[in-house]
Amino acid sequence: MEVLEVKQDAISLLEQMPVVIKSFPEVFKENNESLEKALKYCNDLILEIEANGMSDEYDKKLNDALVALKVTTKKCNSKRTPITKLCDKATKMFTYIENMINSESEIYTKLQGKRDAWAEKKRKDEEEKQRQLQLKANQEQERINVKADIELGLREYFLIHLEDKVNALLNLFESVTLETFDEIKKAVNLYTESYISVHFNEYNSVPITRFITQEEALLILKTLKESGIFKEFSTDFTQVIKEKKSELMSKFSGKKKELEALANANAEVKVVLEKQAEDRKKAEQDRIAADNAKKFTDQQAAIEANKQSETASTLFDINQQAGESEKVAQGIESYEIVIKDIQAIPLIMNFWFTRDGVFSSYDKIEKKTIASMVGFAEKRAKSHNEKIVSPFIEYKEKFKTVAKSK
Repeated sequence: MEVLEVKQDAISLLEQMPVVIKSFPEVFKENNESLEKALKYCNDLILEIEANGMSDEYDKKLNDALVALKVTTKKCNSKRTPITKLCDKATKMFTYIENMINSESEIYTKLQGKRDAWAEKKRKDEEEKQRQLQLKANQEQERINVKADIELGLREYFLIHLEDKVNALLNLFESVTLETFDEIKKAVNLYTESYISVHFNEYNSVPITRFITQEEALLILKTLKESGIFKEFSTDFTQVIKEKKSELMSKFSGKKKELEALANANAEVKVVLEKQAEDRKKAEQDRIAADNAKKFTDQQAAIEANKQSETASTLFDINQQAGESEKVAQGIESYEIVIKDIQAIPLIMNFWFTRDGVFSSYDKIEKKTIASMVGFAEKRAKSHNEKIVSPFIEYKEKFKTVAKSK
């Protein structure tokens, strides 16, 4: 049915409507009276049969009543048909108008298609933005990890070298004999206290990277080397060697007496004295190794603490950038957070506390669960387009475009 045809039918309908509608009260009254008469006659007939019992005469009356009901129905139908036909036609015309613009109509589908296409574009743009932010977060996290790993490796490399040099000095001292006493004493006294840059510069180890290039990892190593760490190593090296030299130089007089006692001892005593000397040397080497291990553990803890601090600061900055994005398209109905690693929990807790918990009472905070904090973060993503950017957290979109009244 075309719009022109509908208009023509409407004109015709409007012309017929006054006449037909005018007849409605009279027709309804007549049909209703026919109904009342028919029901009264039939009900009276039923009561009469129930009182007197069935017979051929009553069977004939029942047949006549049934025929009369059919005739009356036909008359009622013929009287109301012009009215109901007109109403049906009116209903059809109104329905046509509604169907032209309802949710299944062509024009509605076209409009909805435009919205869906725009919402899809917005979703893809948002996905790309989040992908870029996620990539940036991964790169920043890897830079922090690489820097920490390189520094830890470089410090371990230096401490191993320092331990080797201290042990070499100890071995030099322990190698002394009565014949070489003056020579070894002089060698110990002249033992170098300077950390050579050649050893430092030979360290070029960087971890395998995924989000940044190996060239950037090497640049991080270069920057670290130029940050003053060589001076720190040199100071540490000089201090340790100087202290060890001073300690050993003070032991030479006792060492000479020990050597003289060993020279004058019989074979059995000589074995005992040599064993004692070897035990002292081993104990000293163990002490040196333990000191170095403790120093490395302390440095490792400091590097890890700094790493955690830099991670929190970097993720905070990235989350600030994520929070500055425009409002989410209407098409995104909600978000679901997927926790990829336990390290996501403190980020979620901090996200909730800085935006809601800080305004809450102690009792409310005490009763707060991780699940409810996750729910808060999911709702925040929809209402404020603010997300936690972290490799440990993924947001899954629940997508739906719905027309809403303003």
